[in-house]
Amino acid sequence: MAPNDEPGGSPSTSDHIGYLRLAEAREKAGNSAGAVSVLQTAVEAGSGQALVQLAELYEKAGDDESALPLLRRAAEAGHGDALLRLALLCVRTDHDEAEELAGQVADAGIPEVLSSLADRREEAGDRDAGERIRWRLVAQGYAEALIALANRQAREGNREEAGPALGARCRLRGRDDRLLVGAGLGARSGAGRFAIGAMDLGRGRAQ
Repeated sequence: MAPNDEPGGSPSTSDHIGYLRLAEAREKAGNSAGAVSVLQTAVEAGSGQALVQLAELYEKAGDDESALPLLRRAAEAGHGDALLRLALLCVRTDHDEAEELAGQVADAGIPEVLSSLADRREEAGDRDAGERIRWRLVAQGYAEALIALANRQAREGNREEAGPALGARCRLRGRDDRLLVGAGLGARSGAGRFAIGAMDLGRGRAQ
C-alpha cells in the first residue's frame, strides 16, 4: 500500500518517512529514476527532507541546476542542514549567491565554507576578493584566516608583514614567539596591519 492512500487525506509524518524509505530502497537497488519519482511525490506532499534528498540525487547525477532550487526551498523553510548544503553547492559551482550564503553559514558558526570560497577566488586569480573574504572572517573571530593572510605575504616575499601575524597566531595558541624567530620570520619586526588585526582578535577571544 502506498503512503497516504486515503482519498483527500493529508500526508502524515509517517507517510513522509514511508516515501523516504521507499526512495532509499530504490536508489540502493540501482533504480535512481524510481527514487527520483518517489521523492518528487514526497516533495509535493510537503516533505522538507525529500527536498534535500532529491537535491542530493540530482547532485550525484551532475544536475546541479536542478538541485539548487530544491535546496533553496528547503533552506528558506529552515530545514536541517539545507543552508549548509546550499552554500557548499554554490561555492563549488561558483554561483552568484556563493558569498552571501557562505557568509550566512559562517554567521551560524561554520566559517570553513567561506574560507573555501576565499581559496577558490584566489585560485581563479581574484586575489583582492580572496583577501576581502579572509578579512571578513577575521572580523568574525576566525583566526585561521590570519594564518592564510600571513602565508600569502610570506609567499610574496613580504616577511616583515607575515611575521607579526604569525606571531600573534602563535600567541592565540599559547605558543612562544621564539618558535618564529628560529624560522627566520622576525616575529618582533614589521608591526603592520596583520599584527594589529591578529592582536585585536587575540584580545577579543581572551575576554
